[in-house]
Amino acid sequence: MKKPHHSLLVSWLFADANGQLVIIQFPNVSLWAAVAAWIGLHWAAVSRWHMALEIVYTAALIVWAVQEIGWGASRFRRILGAVVLGWVLIGLAMRLMQRY
Repeated sequence: MKKPHHSLLVSWLFADANGQLVIIQFPNVSLWAAVAAWIGLHWAAVSRWHMALEIVYTAALIVWAVQEIGWGASRFRRILGAVVLGWVLIGLAMRLMQRY
């Protein structure tokens, strides 16, 4: 069976170790936790749960990003993990600077 022809850039970014294009995958537990916490943040905007949900959201995004950087199926997924990790860490640094 012939392999499908993809441009070099598309193959470089989205191909997994088997040469299959991997753009979208079913989210893993850490991403589901981040989504659930994000939804909760919007429902519990002014409650005692807000800080706990922020911590869960941030921690889950960090775990997801590290998983993607280390074990993402394609370069795109690893790059996306690095971008999200950078975004989260910059956001945390900015919040810390505002407090002090």
